[in-house]
Amino acid sequence: MSIVLPLHSTPPPKIEVPKYAGDMPDEDVDHNPDAAPPEPTAPTLDGLSPIPGYQNIGFSGDFLPPPPFEDVVQPPEERKDITNLSVISEDEARQALRLYVGENCCFGKKPVEELTFTELQSSNAFHYELDTYTEARSTEWTFVPYTGGPLDGPENGPAPGPWDIPAQCKKLFKDEKRESEVPHTATTKPCHNCFAVGFIRCWHCQGRGQNRCTSCSGSGKRMDDEEACPFCNGTGKRDCLTCHSKGNVICKICQGHRILKYFIQLTIKWHKHDDNHIVERTSLPDKLVKKVEGQTAFEETYPRVYPIQHFAEQEINNASASLISKHQYSMERILMQRHRVRIVPVTVCRYKWEDTDSDFIVYGLDKKVHAPDYPQQSCFGCSVL
Repeated sequence: MSIVLPLHSTPPPKIEVPKYAGDMPDEDVDHNPDAAPPEPTAPTLDGLSPIPGYQNIGFSGDFLPPPPFEDVVQPPEERKDITNLSVISEDEARQALRLYVGENCCFGKKPVEELTFTELQSSNAFHYELDTYTEARSTEWTFVPYTGGPLDGPENGPAPGPWDIPAQCKKLFKDEKRESEVPHTATTKPCHNCFAVGFIRCWHCQGRGQNRCTSCSGSGKRMDDEEACPFCNGTGKRDCLTCHSKGNVICKICQGHRILKYFIQLTIKWHKHDDNHIVERTSLPDKLVKKVEGQTAFEETYPRVYPIQHFAEQEINNASASLISKHQYSMERILMQRHRVRIVPVTVCRYKWEDTDSDFIVYGLDKKVHAPDYPQQSCFGCSVL
């Protein structure tokens, strides 16, 4: 069966599913609650006229390289110096530890009140962050049930290139995905799954419209006597609930409309790539530096940022150059970049309590404490796991 439609035609109306009249098993099949519909027939591009600029695309949605970026990246004319933060006093260190101990119900309070500081060694942790916001575009043929109405086909003009179609993200540095029809690429084809009839044979009953009764196994009688099975009224059969006894079900590809609208779909993905590098030379875990409050000592946002070169900590300069070089994407267009340096104050507080020499670390502007070796970490009735 072949149906050919002009581009502005109205398709056949959605059909009523008739009783199946094709090949089917000689006997009723068992009811299978796990039965699943068959996989749809794979579509083809047969019968579709090539669209200039899109001759090599199929149904896979491959990403396309963006146009070249022409601007030459130059360093900003002036960058402010990055300064270090102030140190904390013994009183501030003790108060920070006191708050930390108070948040842990099983920690003893005696050491924090009696300990004697032997040294406060202050330093800074540096947290470099780079965000690159990109746009990627892919195209593929796709199809939907054709329910009538005009089509924007090749007769309306040449299709624009995938990177020539204007689109803007809703908000910078926020992930987003958008799909749209490429102008002047629409056409129609008969449904490949049902051969343009609008329905297929029911997979549950294989076209018979009924299944063998599961209560009596098709005998029509109850298992313990000769009385008729109350579930099938003695017939040994039950109506198929999938096809409502018709043996046919609506084609899920064309939804019974028999005709499909084909067009090239443009998919745009906006994505934020992020990387960071931490310079910290005490025993404080890097993950704590990421979470704590610090001072933003440097921050820039440009279509292309230039590596930091003026920071006193050379490892930060090297990390900036390395990560910016890493954030080059052949299949994505860079829309905006931003980077910053946070300075997190870190103080190693060495102390003596009774016969114990130990230390703890105060870090961040909010003076968080890292004290894995605090002397009294359990109380009566509690144990530290």
